Amino acid sequence: MKEESSLEMLLFQAMQLYEVQTLEPFLADPDWRVRRQAAMKIQLHGGAWGFNLAKRLCQSAKPVLRGMSMFLLGQMKGGNPLFVQQGLPLLIDALENDPSPYVRNEAAAALGHIDAPESIKALVKASTDPFDEVRASTAFALNNSALKNHPLVQKALKRLRRDRSKSVRYWSEDDSSVD
Repeated sequence: MKEESSLEMLLFQAMQLYEVQTLEPFLADPDWRVRRQAAMKIQLHGGAWGFNLAKRLCQSAKPVLRGMSMFLLGQMKGGNPLFVQQGLPLLIDALENDPSPYVRNEAAAALGHIDAPESIKALVKASTDPFDEVRASTAFALNNSALKNHPLVQKALKRLRRDRSKSVRYWSEDDSSVD
């Protein structure tokens, strides 16, 4: 077993010892793996409490907590449709206005998971973000969109495929020809 997968499994097991409403402090842990495991349990078992936590964390002064709120909101697609409807404007606002590239990156990735037509204009705009990570997540979101053939999306992806960043180019590549 790989060391990383062992650590992930141990973290998953450790999170099971906690009630979901006690996990909020783990979202600010210095280790991203701890944050992710806590967020995954909140997303799976938090229901309305988890959604309200995500909404509240959008207003945090700490970028790491705002980023975790983006992650949580992006994982709501499989849950209550009302959570997606109410979370979508928060994600778009963060992508367009948050000063932290980390938060904008998380918002772009979250919008890619939700794949809502309402996010296309914000994602196309974010495809010119000065930070490579944000453009890479935007490329992922646009390239995996059900609206991938929309003219605005096609134009943005074409530009992203010529980006200076290898990661951005990778996520914007059309893989539909791959078996």
